[in-house]
Amino acid sequence: MADQALLPLFPLDVVLMPGAALPLHIFEPRYRTMVGEAIENATEFGVLLVRKGNLAPAGTTALVEKVTKRYEDGRFDVETRGVRRFRVNGLNQSKDYLQGTIEFFDDEQELPISREEAESLYLLTVEAAALANVSAPKGLDPEDPHPSFRSAAMLPLDLAFKQQILTLRSERQRVAQLTAYLKTWIEKAHVAVSPGTGFGPGGEGYVRFALIEDPPRIAEACKRIAKVLAEA
Repeated sequence: MADQALLPLFPLDVVLMPGAALPLHIFEPRYRTMVGEAIENATEFGVLLVRKGNLAPAGTTALVEKVTKRYEDGRFDVETRGVRRFRVNGLNQSKDYLQGTIEFFDDEQELPISREEAESLYLLTVEAAALANVSAPKGLDPEDPHPSFRSAAMLPLDLAFKQQILTLRSERQRVAQLTAYLKTWIEKAHVAVSPGTGFGPGGEGYVRFALIEDPPRIAEACKRIAKVLAEA
């Protein structure tokens, strides 16, 4: 698909990162048509964050990898994956579903991040995933040129911050901002997960807990985590 193409748009309360999986339940007739056409033609559609009726100016295209279930009433479930980022230059409402005149964008040329920077982000992501009770990454992929997308995709981060990460055109900047964000988030919880990073050998002022821990310590850690999530 060339730049300035007319792309079908799917406004959702989600920020899709390139390479990230996104399961969808398609039930509205207009989106059954839109996604059905994408399946039939093996084409992409655009996923855009929508907040209070306002569309984000940039998003990520999604490609349907698999139809996982079809229902008798015409609804269906699909597994999609983020492909490439785009900016919206104009909207088109000539069909039942929204379309946009878009242009694709990628990162500017720069030196790749160091392995140490990637490892630091990976460890923070594992720690944050444990606090948020979501699946952690299965390991550091040294061949991944964009570990920031992987980190942002799997964590329940503030959507405005995720959108900001998506639109940055520098992996170095994305990693730096995510690293600072996660350090602050973990520190606010005053909880250090074993094994953890960034709090020193004693972890003074923090509750350190592991998968095997006494119930009172786990209860106190959960209270602190709940407080931070409520304030987020």
